[in-house]
Amino acid sequence: MSFQNAPLFKTEQQLRGRAELLQKATTALTAELELPQLLEQVMDYLGGVVSYDSVCLFLVEGDGGTVRAVAGRGFDKPNEIIDRLYKSDTLFSIVARQKSPLVLQDTLNDDRFCRWGGAEHIRGWMCLPLIWREKIIGFMTVDSRKVNAYNNEDAKYAQAFANQAASAIQISRLFTEAQALAISDPLTGVYNRRYFFELAGQHVASARESNQTASAIMIDVDNYKKVNDTYGHLSGDQILKVVTECFTSVLSEEEILARMGGDEFIILLPNQNRAQAEHVAERLRSTLEHAAIRVKDAEVAVTASFGVAEIDPARMDLDDMINRADQALYFSKNAGRNTVS
Repeated sequence: MSFQNAPLFKTEQQLRGRAELLQKATTALTAELELPQLLEQVMDYLGGVVSYDSVCLFLVEGDGGTVRAVAGRGFDKPNEIIDRLYKSDTLFSIVARQKSPLVLQDTLNDDRFCRWGGAEHIRGWMCLPLIWREKIIGFMTVDSRKVNAYNNEDAKYAQAFANQAASAIQISRLFTEAQALAISDPLTGVYNRRYFFELAGQHVASARESNQTASAIMIDVDNYKKVNDTYGHLSGDQILKVVTECFTSVLSEEEILARMGGDEFIILLPNQNRAQAEHVAERLRSTLEHAAIRVKDAEVAVTASFGVAEIDPARMDLDDMINRADQALYFSKNAGRNTVS
């Protein structure tokens, strides 16, 4: 090989190496569907694409006016940066508008740069848009302690990687959303009936093995049909959302709330006896009774009836417990509603 051709050969080797790395990264990233693990892999492979001292991944939330820092490395105080919401600043707005990378040779000489979380070490800086189907879904910021750390060639190569990362991130988010829809009630966001029985069955089996107890609360919103007829179905949906918020404000993480359908809810209380479950049900009843619920500029009084049952230690049968809670619920409704039985 002639001396004149040596630079060309070296360039060809670099391009081939970059192409191989991008292909390897794409294969690995698209195979990972869990977002936290995927974000870690993105930062791992980024180090082979371009050197950095710190990096942060932001995902757009809501209407695009805010971004959340979802992952990062190399920061002295990561808790002051990661998992926080930020308003899209001037630099992010420029990158979003141009849909192309932005490089700062020295952040100290650019008043537009915001040192979120006290990231004082950053001098060289590069921001890459995460684009999926022409839509900005986030940003990746790459930081260096050195001035003039990045050039346009670095940005071009890093953007090729960012495009692959954006596709993998969006696939992961869609996968997570699909999983949530499979187990959640689309209106209220709590567990749906199918997943409740799957989860409750696991808890009852565990209680049987460890000689523990469990209780269930069946709930029915009082006069819900009348609310629908008076204010319309959209208002009825709004009330179910408020009812859910009231319940979740009272319940602990261990207490499992689900919507059975219509205006009926169910709660499983692992390791709680009937007396404890009745106490929880009374707190739920009181919280809902005193909630200020407004529908079409009118304040609506909403109450619910509750039925409580503890699992039979001799049978440890989930269906039997729920049937007895359901019978107690109807006793509450026949007793005048807005009560616990």
